Amino acid sequence: MAHLLQKLAASLDEKELSPETGISASDEYQYEWAIDTFLQYGKTLDVISQINTHGYHGMQCQLHPALCS
Repeated sequence: MAHLLQKLAASLDEKELSPETGISASDEYQYEWAIDTFLQYGKTLDVISQINTHGYHGMQCQLHPALCS
């Protein structure tokens, strides 16, 4: 996934569409998965402008305080 996001960012730059067109990734449906995915992005975080997640139970602040800062 990180490689794909890097290629997308390069393509947006090449077409002069960034930063107006941001990259949003990934859309997880469990907060824990979103945190795990987030931690795996590494330097790819530099090209992501938004991280999407949603859940059906719990509160993200209880699961990971960094999400609420």
